[in-house]
Amino acid sequence: MIKIDAKVTVLRGVDEAALKRLVEQRITTVMELRQKTCTPADRELLSKQTGIAYDSIYIWAKQADLMRVKDIDADSSELLVKSGIRNVADLAAADTKAMKEQVDATFKNAGRGAFKQTIAIESLEVWQKEASGLKTELVNDPDDKQLDLLFAAA
Repeated sequence: MIKIDAKVTVLRGVDEAALKRLVEQRITTVMELRQKTCTPADRELLSKQTGIAYDSIYIWAKQADLMRVKDIDADSSELLVKSGIRNVADLAAADTKAMKEQVDATFKNAGRGAFKQTIAIESLEVWQKEASGLKTELVNDPDDKQLDLLFAAA
């Protein structure tokens, strides 16, 4: 299990160049990244300060938010994000079976070695329960709409 205070380098795409730019802004952990990327304005400012693409920062912010849930590591959070889960509120509200189908499809389509493994439905259920008790902190971009197929049966 990777904790929220893990080094920010656990997130895919945070290479040495990005790390150097983040460190200049006093961001070295996933928690610090999460705290400094809660709103679109926060992310825009960090993008301007670091020269890192806004889209990369937003993806990392979503992963960092999901990593607040116990036992969600960087790999699982990335798989969830690529499957359409934007934050802990989405995780808590999504239809479990629809989410499992989407996660499995994303895993399969990602190609060999992109992710360690798919996510078991039992893990999704446990994570949803914990996520439902967490306060929503990450404000989604206005144009980042909820993926309807994940919430249709909810």
